[in-house]
Amino acid sequence: MKATNNPLFPTLQELFENLNLLRGLLFVLEKRFDNFRKQIIDNNVDLSRLLAGSSLVIRKLTEFPKDGWAYYPTGKFIARGQDYLEALNQLVERESAWTVAQGYERFESFLLDIVATFLVNNNKFAKEEEKKSKLKELKTKYKLKKPQINNYDLWRLVLKGYYKDKKIILENILEWAPNFKDAIENNNRNINLFSWYFVITKVRDATTHSNLIIKSEILQKILQSQERKTILEEYFPGKQLSIGYKIILNKKGTELNLQIIGEFALEIFNNLSIEANYDYEIEWFKLINKK
Repeated sequence: MKATNNPLFPTLQELFENLNLLRGLLFVLEKRFDNFRKQIIDNNVDLSRLLAGSSLVIRKLTEFPKDGWAYYPTGKFIARGQDYLEALNQLVERESAWTVAQGYERFESFLLDIVATFLVNNNKFAKEEEKKSKLKELKTKYKLKKPQINNYDLWRLVLKGYYKDKKIILENILEWAPNFKDAIENNNRNINLFSWYFVITKVRDATTHSNLIIKSEILQKILQSQERKTILEEYFPGKQLSIGYKIILNKKGTELNLQIIGEFALEIFNNLSIEANYDYEIEWFKLINKK
């Protein structure tokens, strides 16, 4: 059986497609900004002529004027000259962090999908998981009278709802596929992938909820481990502020983390495939040699 017939393969392929889309969109944005900066230099543009301004205007929802809606300004945004160029840099930094956060989200979905598919197709492991999960509770909740051990949607509910910390799912994979430990601890990135996963989780939260700032109390949890501290500084560069750690990513750092997401996912796919006796060699993989 070819890897393309492996029931786990579609989830990996979908993840790769999503990662390439995220990387591609960031590339387009950076390329456009680079060309714009080059035009400014080549044409000796007076920076004072660079200007962008906007204001968010809102309605009062309880007003119903007969002569048309009334709008009220909430403030303004102005970027002129060098500040305009700095705004471009901020956009790249924000989109870089957002791209990594979205890559993390795609990886989490991949994790749920591939494990649910694995359990549906491998009763031996499904029965082990059923003993420690809340599968029976969900059967009752959703009024499922017959055994549903081969129900994909149910397993996905179990994984998403029961394991709020998705690292537990990774640890389960480690139980099912002991050789997975080699990829976690002895890889050519020279990092512990569980430690990297812990840090990227905090980076995702900061990007989504805290304006790219890892708050001090969260930062301390990272800094308790020298390994995590090193991963934060090398893979998610930034600067220390009084309220925490400001993430300052660029295209290079973003691509590195997208690569690790893809590599981590590939190891999960390979190890689960081996345990299920599926072919895991992907024919369309091509070796790229540096000249």
